[in-house]
Amino acid sequence: MNHTKLSVRRLLPLLLSICLLLLCCAGCSSNGKKESDTAPGTLPGGLFPGGWVPDTASAAVAASTTPAVSTAAATTAPTTTAPLATTPAATTPAGPPSAGQLTWQQNPLALSPEEMDRELAGFDYTPYLPVPENVSRTGATLDYLYAHHGINHVGGGEKLVSITFSMGIEPGCTGRMLDILKEKEVPATFLLSLKEYLGSTLDDPEELIRRMIQEGHAIGSHGFTHIHSTMATNRRFLNELLLFQAQIDKTLRYHYPLTLFGAPYETLIERDIYLCDLMGIHFLGYSYLLSDENGQSPVYMVLPQMKQALIPGSIIQMHMSEGNTDAMAEFIDYAKEQGYRFVLPGQ
Repeated sequence: MNHTKLSVRRLLPLLLSICLLLLCCAGCSSNGKKESDTAPGTLPGGLFPGGWVPDTASAAVAASTTPAVSTAAATTAPTTTAPLATTPAATTPAGPPSAGQLTWQQNPLALSPEEMDRELAGFDYTPYLPVPENVSRTGATLDYLYAHHGINHVGGGEKLVSITFSMGIEPGCTGRMLDILKEKEVPATFLLSLKEYLGSTLDDPEELIRRMIQEGHAIGSHGFTHIHSTMATNRRFLNELLLFQAQIDKTLRYHYPLTLFGAPYETLIERDIYLCDLMGIHFLGYSYLLSDENGQSPVYMVLPQMKQALIPGSIIQMHMSEGNTDAMAEFIDYAKEQGYRFVLPGQ
């Protein structure tokens, strides 16, 4: 009996030590998991090759007067002319951004037209500027468009068709158009003039943008503002793309690489095609621009045009409007009856 008690007393310290060791290991594992879950990560691609860096202090920033925002990794600051802000750090600071830091990425919508014409801090313009003298500011040929990875048709003669919408102010019918596209299982491209679009008071433009992505559509730039190429300097054209990228990342709260630019004018401009190509963005043309009086034409006027535009490989561009929305369901059914399949540009 005494011998048994002695054995138990010897085993108790050993068992306690094993239990303590197991508890320590579990604690270390739990802490390691928490660290990796909250550590900032990056996503590749787009105009910001380093990707989007999540804000590790989102909760603190949201609780303050300054809203939480996403920040893209920056490249070397430009050395010519005075930039808008100081050179940014490689990662987002732990707390609300200090005054003047990454101004154009934190709130692109707040920039004045004068600020949009200046160099944006943290972006290296030297690979893109100056534009060679032989790159014209006038019209480009289709050969030039194709040589610089532009798009103005889909497929290779197959019965494919693509729908694109050029959009500024939200007219109050985008939600219904998305309902139709979802019901008919048709993808489309939404070219947004982002500053004007987010300034819309009809519906919730930010929620509509998120829905476009979630339901398999593509978003392209129609310019951050709706400035015509002839009014934009080379630097301003680049800034329109940069500000669009920064704002779409901020709106979605993750990095959405910009790959399409649909010009807010009807002419193919060599300079714009050239700079888009350098930036890794496809200049998106169209086969048919619907004559819908800036979205004011009724369905009986636009539906025959849509049917007429239906040829293999066509990219049909139109405004978002009530008449075009009313015509879309019937046009989709008609195109499918003719053996056509709807695709996104570049597919």
